[in-house]
Amino acid sequence: MITKAAFSIAEYPLKNSSILDLGTTIYIFNKKSRFNKYKKVSSGDYVWAGNSPVPILGYGDVDIKIQGPGLY
Repeated sequence: MITKAAFSIAEYPLKNSSILDLGTTIYIFNKKSRFNKYKKVSSGDYVWAGNSPVPILGYGDVDIKIQGPGLY
């Protein structure tokens, strides 16, 4: 029986990938280095993860390279 969750894998191949969703109002990235223009926030901003609030550390711009079948 496997009891470990997917997030416990040391190097998940899609860890730094992004899913482009035109229906969302916000994207969340786990690496500060992904941001071009990163602006730190004071405190009080957060997103909900299940039943828990997770603090937002900053906002900024991120370039996303689109890859897929037939795209260059």
